[in-house]
Amino acid sequence: MQCASKAEFGLMGTLIFSGWASTAFLIPWSSDLYGRKPILLINIAVQLAFLIVMIFTKSYWVMCTCLFFIGMCSSARWSTSYVYLMEFLTESNIKKVGPFVNASAALAFVIGASILQFLTKQTVVIEYIALAITLITLLLVAFFLPESPKWLVNKGRKEEAAQAYAYIARINRRPQVAASVLSWKFSQQTVPEESVPTALTDDFRPAIQQTGDDDDDFRRATKIKVFKGKLSELWHYRTLRWNLLILVFCWSACSMGFYVLAYVLKYLNGSIFLNAYSSSFGEILGKLSTVFLLRCISIKRVFLLAFGVSSVGMMLLILCGDNDELVPWILGFARIGFSQAFVAAYLGAILYYPTILASSAIGVCVTISKSATILAPIIAEVDAPINLIILLVIAVSACVVSQCMDTEKYEKDSAEKAN
Repeated sequence: MQCASKAEFGLMGTLIFSGWASTAFLIPWSSDLYGRKPILLINIAVQLAFLIVMIFTKSYWVMCTCLFFIGMCSSARWSTSYVYLMEFLTESNIKKVGPFVNASAALAFVIGASILQFLTKQTVVIEYIALAITLITLLLVAFFLPESPKWLVNKGRKEEAAQAYAYIARINRRPQVAASVLSWKFSQQTVPEESVPTALTDDFRPAIQQTGDDDDDFRRATKIKVFKGKLSELWHYRTLRWNLLILVFCWSACSMGFYVLAYVLKYLNGSIFLNAYSSSFGEILGKLSTVFLLRCISIKRVFLLAFGVSSVGMMLLILCGDNDELVPWILGFARIGFSQAFVAAYLGAILYYPTILASSAIGVCVTISKSATILAPIIAEVDAPINLIILLVIAVSACVVSQCMDTEKYEKDSAEKAN
C-alpha cells in the first residue's frame, strides 16, 4: 500500500466510515430485539474473517471491501458491547467504569501511533495485533460471558436471568448471592425485596397493569419494566422523545468537535505530531476525569461543564492560534471538554433509558451524529478562524440545549436509592 495515492488512502478511510454509518442503527436495534451476546458474537466473527483476508490480500480493492465490512462491525464493537458491559454493572459502577472504557479508544490510537513511529513502519504488525485481540475477544465472549441478565429480565426470561446473575455472583466469589438468586421463584409470586441484592431490585419488581398512554405512564413503565423494545416506544413517550432529541444534538456536537479538530490539525500552527499527541492525551484525560465529575455532579451538569470547557478552548484557539507553543495545550484543553461530553452522552443513553431501549437509543444517536459529521471535512477546509467559530457556536449551543433534558425521574430515583 506504500504506492497508493492520497485519494486511494482517503477512500479507505471513507469506506470504514461508510460501513459504520450503514449499521449504526441496525445493529444496536437488533441487539435490543435478539440479545447482546449473539449480535456481538456474529459481528466479531465477521470482523475476524475480514481481518484474515485483509492481512493476506495483495489487491487494493479487496482490502477496501474488507475495510467496509470491518466498518460495519464497528457498531457492535462500540455501541452494543458498551451497553452489554454496562448492563453487568450497578449504577454507581457504571459511572466509574464507563469513562475508562471510553478512554480505551484514545489509548489504542496512542499505542498504535507509537508502534509505527518508534518500532516499525510495517502496518501489517498492527493488523496482526488487531487479529489477535479480535480472536481473544471472540473466545472470551463465546465461552465466559453470559447474556445480559438485565436484557433477559426485560424480555421476561427470568429463569435464564437468574442463571446469569448466579454465574456472575460465582465469578465474583459471592456464593451466598448465587444461591439466593437461584432460589427465587419467578412466577406470579412477589419476590421479597429484602432478599434481592440492591443492584438487582429494579429488575425483579413484579409488573403491574399499565393503563393509558400519557407521560405519567412512562414514569410507571420505567419502574415496572413493561417496555417491549419497539422502536416506536422511543417516540411514544414525551420524556423519552424529548431526551432523545437532546442527546442526538449533544452527540452530534461531540462528534463534530472530534472530527473538525482532527481534520484541522494540519492547518494549525506548530508540529502536527505534537498537536496529534496533545489531542489524544486530552481525550484520555477528559474521559478519565469524568469518573470524578460523576461522583459530584449529575450527567446533565457534566454536559454543562464539558461543553463550557470546549467553548473556552475554541475561543482561546481563535485568539491564540498564531502561538506555536500554546496551540498544543489549547487543543488538548478543548479536546478534554468534548471527551467529557462524549462520556456523558453514552452514559445518558444507558441511565436515562429502559434497558430494552438503551441500545436503540445509542443507535439513533450514532446514526444521526455520523451523518452530521459528513460536514466535518467541509467545515475544516473553511478559512480560519471561521471554521473554529462555527465549532464554537456548536459547542455553546450544545451547552445550552443539554440543560433542557428531563431528568427529574432519574434523579429522584437515584436520590431514593442513596437514602
